[in-house]
Amino acid sequence: MAGGFLVERVVVLLLAWLSAGVGTLSLVRVGASTAVLLLYLVSDVALSLRRGRSYGDVTAMWRIAPVVSVAAVVVVLSLRAGAVWLLAR
Repeated sequence: MAGGFLVERVVVLLLAWLSAGVGTLSLVRVGASTAVLLLYLVSDVALSLRRGRSYGDVTAMWRIAPVVSVAAVVVVLSLRAGAVWLLAR
């Protein structure tokens, strides 16, 4: 999970930075990427609760290391929020 999220984070932030001068395109990219991530996180937790076992990366990591999984999600969401804030300025 952490490796995939980190690679995805670098790519999204790089694309947002490269398109920063193209109107709202960079905000749309970060916003769409964030919406997909939130949908993934919600579905992962919901299906894991429904099935009683880990369903996706986040809940699997939660069973192994809860503190690390919460920290990873907080860091990823914070980077997205920071990118939106910087791009919206």
